Amino acid sequence: MSDHSRILVVDDDPYDNDRYCRVLRGAGYHVQSVTDAEQALDLIAQQCFAVVLLDMLLPLRLHGRLDFGGIEVLRRIKQRDGTTQVIAVTGYGSRELAAEAMSIGAIDYITKDFDTEDRLPGSVRIAVSRAHQLRTATPRQTEREHDEHDEALSTPHQLVADSAVMRQMLRRAQRLASIDGPLLIVGEPGVGKEMAARVIHINSRYAEGPFVVVPCRSLSSTLAELWGEAAQPGSGFCAQAEGGTLVLKGIQEVPFRQQKQLVSLVERKIYQPLDTPAPVPGHFRIIATATDDLEKRVRQGRFWRLLYDELRVATLDVPPLRERRDKDDLMAIAGYLLHRYGLAPGIDAAAADLLVAYDYLQGNIKELEEILRNAAAKSGGSTIRADHLPPTLRKAPDREAVSEAPVSDPDHVPLTIRFVPGDPALLIWESPTGGSTRSQLHLPFDERDLPLLLYALETLQWPQCPPGGLSFSAAEQERLAQFGVWQNHRVAEDSDRRIGQLLYQALIADASARSTLDGARNLATERKQPLAITLRFPPDAIALAALPWELLWDERQALLLSRGKLSSCVRYLDLPQSLPPARVSGRTLRLLAVGPETGISEAVHAEERQIRTEALQPLVNDGLLVAEELRPAQVRLLTDRLQDGDPVDILHFYGHGIWKDGKAHLQFDDALLNASQFAALVSDIPLVVLYACRSGMGAVDDLFTGIAPMLSAEGVAMVVAMQFTVRITAANRFASVLYRNLAKGESLQSAVAKARQALYVEHPESWYVPVVYIRSRDLKPVVLVRR
Repeated sequence: MSDHSRILVVDDDPYDNDRYCRVLRGAGYHVQSVTDAEQALDLIAQQCFAVVLLDMLLPLRLHGRLDFGGIEVLRRIKQRDGTTQVIAVTGYGSRELAAEAMSIGAIDYITKDFDTEDRLPGSVRIAVSRAHQLRTATPRQTEREHDEHDEALSTPHQLVADSAVMRQMLRRAQRLASIDGPLLIVGEPGVGKEMAARVIHINSRYAEGPFVVVPCRSLSSTLAELWGEAAQPGSGFCAQAEGGTLVLKGIQEVPFRQQKQLVSLVERKIYQPLDTPAPVPGHFRIIATATDDLEKRVRQGRFWRLLYDELRVATLDVPPLRERRDKDDLMAIAGYLLHRYGLAPGIDAAAADLLVAYDYLQGNIKELEEILRNAAAKSGGSTIRADHLPPTLRKAPDREAVSEAPVSDPDHVPLTIRFVPGDPALLIWESPTGGSTRSQLHLPFDERDLPLLLYALETLQWPQCPPGGLSFSAAEQERLAQFGVWQNHRVAEDSDRRIGQLLYQALIADASARSTLDGARNLATERKQPLAITLRFPPDAIALAALPWELLWDERQALLLSRGKLSSCVRYLDLPQSLPPARVSGRTLRLLAVGPETGISEAVHAEERQIRTEALQPLVNDGLLVAEELRPAQVRLLTDRLQDGDPVDILHFYGHGIWKDGKAHLQFDDALLNASQFAALVSDIPLVVLYACRSGMGAVDDLFTGIAPMLSAEGVAMVVAMQFTVRITAANRFASVLYRNLAKGESLQSAVAKARQALYVEHPESWYVPVVYIRSRDLKPVVLVRR
């Protein structure tokens, strides 16, 4: 018998092993079986199999201990022979293993349940066919294979795929079409998720059946539209999809209480029409689409965990138009839309360039269609030119340029320093008068020095410490002395200036950088305006974003950033895609204060609460702000408040940040939350202000896991945090000025600058402690309330 029909069954359960072999031999396959991982690996090394049916929970001794070895066996199979197809077998509740197996290269997965024997022959048949196809193809055919399959999938259904990222997506779609389990398609609004689902449908074994799309947003609280009624056979979406594909469009729109009802449908294809005594088995493929991050919704308590576990096993990401920035790709889409609706005969070259450069943040293909409709109306049915496009496109930035326009703020002179993705030592200086220059960052210290230098700065915030500050070993003292920070058996009182000078020298090591900086400063002096310096970090440069950039010190005796009225500093974390604009309140800001008592005395809490209340009361009296406090400060109560209460504009957290298991955490009265968990909980709040001491810095053993930069990286739009320990009087002074200016309608950037000025006047030792992170792709001033 040909190797293309040889099947290996690997399962340590003799009962399951026997029944799989019996079913497959009955279908005509040559089957061998083993009951442990070592036997499987030995046999695969000696013989050639078309398909391996592999138990994911198979025991295997790895690194001296017994563990689940299915994933490791799968990985070795794919490394040895990429043509061998693996079907993962998982137990009930092992969806995470199934998802990992699919990501490594399994062609399908089967759950050990009542219908395993029914599903097994069809799944093996598809896998055998795929193995035969790969093994009989010539090298040239193998090279051409992806392109041919892409065309076969896309051409009949107008899913344009000329760009590399779309061809990669279609290859995965082809693989996912062969499996029988549920599929989750994720993408921004308007990217073509439904079209991708249709392509998968017509390439699956359900192609001859109906393709039924269920708009989840319009479902009633009983989901009756899905289930149907006993008195009206065939009335529900499930019955209508029999033998085909059921698409749950926008599954995140299903209310949380109703999501539980979908678990049995997605997991076992079982549903129960209204007024019927028993569930009904369905025979259809289930595909769900989502525009939101469902995993984040799960962490926030807004999406049912069991439902997500069923959906996430097989996922398909449809990229937005801005990631498909291929001229042929986008022009093919535009040409299809023009032809489909009879809008215009074509698009000239200048208009095409503008269309390709645009980001399509408001709707992707739907936004492109609207742009083309309006342009066609202006063209009068002739070829679309650049002047027919909306102004937002005609002003689109050149994709070869290095940045967007500088901040439009008449009160400041803007200077942007951009750290380049993939090479953060490369800096791009964007002049306030236009143009840009490049320079290199030359840090005089490495990662092992940075925690020590930050720790030295920390001692300056502890006036009760002995002259030597907190304890340092002899080796640490010697290292600090090399940087001029340790003098006369203690941390030098002007260590902030000394460290700032080191950073300054590293930043302007190149003459081009000094020239751009001098030009910006001269312009600010000429206009009698402060210099607003923006540091822009890519997501892969969190390490650099965590450094104390506010300390930059010019040897000409002027603090470059953040001090007094001279200038301001904001750290931006650039995104691969833009966040939606920050929610802008009408007249009233809503502030929620959270003050865990863990680690902080009641007396200190009472003092902070009294000062905060007195500072905010005038704003409350004027109707500019609503302030409330969560007590006790428990994660459970905060979750309930954010889900059920009015939207919050500012979360004011007064508590402690600690380090545990190598991660930064915030302490609540009932739990510890790391940065990822906290970000998921508060991601809908525009501004998070962390009073927690040292919430903006990194750990001594891992500098770059600070809560503030990690919150920004995880998706919180704006974060203000304390980089070091800070006195309560200084922190309250900063916050009172910050909130007063925000409530008056000033931008966060301006409010922070004014709060720092007040801190410098009254608490000069702490002026550099607050740090600001804004997660964005543009540099526009961000306001929380309009006046």
